[in-house]
Amino acid sequence: MELKRLVNIRNVLCFILAFIINIGMFLYANKDMLKNYHMSYDDLKLQKQKEQLEYNSTYKADIQNIVKKADSLMEHKLFNDREKFAYNNIVKTKNDYVKCVDITLTTADTTAVSQIMDYSIVWVIALVMSIYIINQLHMERDNGVWYITYASAKGRVWLSIVRVSIVMLVTLVVSMCMYCSVVVISIIGYRGVEGLTAPLQNLSTYRLSTIRCNMIEFILLNYVWSYIALLAITMIIYMLMSVMRDCVNNFSQN
Repeated sequence: MELKRLVNIRNVLCFILAFIINIGMFLYANKDMLKNYHMSYDDLKLQKQKEQLEYNSTYKADIQNIVKKADSLMEHKLFNDREKFAYNNIVKTKNDYVKCVDITLTTADTTAVSQIMDYSIVWVIALVMSIYIINQLHMERDNGVWYITYASAKGRVWLSIVRVSIVMLVTLVVSMCMYCSVVVISIIGYRGVEGLTAPLQNLSTYRLSTIRCNMIEFILLNYVWSYIALLAITMIIYMLMSVMRDCVNNFSQN
């Protein structure tokens, strides 16, 4: 019943508007780069390959240097106590980077993925939409029928569970639609299909990352991490809005 109450023309139109705004802002933020890609793609592709080859040429040496430094630190008298945190941390660092030595970087263009990672407005729009839905869930407090709403057969606890589930579902659907639209547009606009199978370390930002995954897996991981953060913020706002509305209602009655 609660979910059906939210599915109306006004809310659907608000979602469509937010969806369009998200796409529009991504295209506007990337308008110059996308224009260059479409006007001189072949030249840019050659340039990107040269830059990537230079970037790749020093990767394994950098990783091996980190492993060597870890070995030397383990032998140093300040860090060779096996019971200390510092020693165990050095060992873990070494083991993590040893696994990265055999990673083979490619010359694929990863501009599409880097633009997806750099575009954070999508989460702001998703948060605004989540707050809008939370406000819609509390409308009965403002129109004076919340006593009837709370006098449900299964009680307030069940109603709270249903509403929290709705907030989680809406946040998931909204953020996934927004995020997926950015991913699709970026991959099409930058012709980035080839770069999706490249290792994460192809991106300069994650050059020294010890996460072993390709770009597709990292795009999914990035969504999961961001969704969890967005959900946490949304739940905090939901709680604060509920408390504040209770305080306002109690104050108005007194």
